[in-house]
Amino acid sequence: MNKDVALLHKERAESIKFQTTSIETLPEPVENIAADDSSRPDVQVEKSQFMEALQLAIDRLPEREKLIISLYYVDEMNLSEIGSIIGVSESRISQILSSTAKALKKTLQV
Repeated sequence: MNKDVALLHKERAESIKFQTTSIETLPEPVENIAADDSSRPDVQVEKSQFMEALQLAIDRLPEREKLIISLYYVDEMNLSEIGSIIGVSESRISQILSSTAKALKKTLQV
């Protein structure tokens, strides 16, 4: 071919940019990139607005419920640990979390 080996490697590296492939041969995660809405600005704004509304709804809760939600979701404590801090049973913490979630859902109309 009368080409320098370094030039041949450079041209080959450049040509890879223009290589085509069939969508059927792509791995599953690559196929679903377009389906990911997290990079869309409208989805980001909607998520941000929802998080603000959720924060406001949580701020309106009684102190005990706010504490339980914080310990469970922020500090990632289990129900028995929260129960020992609050001074109630694990099942009562579960009931409080459940009723608080329902109240938040109703407030946010999700």
